[in-house]
Amino acid sequence: MVTRINYANLPQVKGPYVHATRHHNLLYISDLTALGTASQDHDVESQTLAILQQITPIFEQEKCQKSDLIKLTMVDSRQ
Repeated sequence: MVTRINYANLPQVKGPYVHATRHHNLLYISDLTALGTASQDHDVESQTLAILQQITPIFEQEKCQKSDLIKLTMVDSRQ
């Protein structure tokens, strides 16, 4: 079964998108950006830290740990 999840403590998503999708015991998190944060115009390292701060409450709510993370893809929002 697939469950689509939005989190109240993250910026609202637009359109049909969601913050995360759970399929069995896997959680797919997508479309988190540094846009709207103090790091949006900084280097990719600062943007990465801003995104990791957004992921933290998701992990807490879903009872996951950062060590459970399998893959993280980053794109510099300044481009």
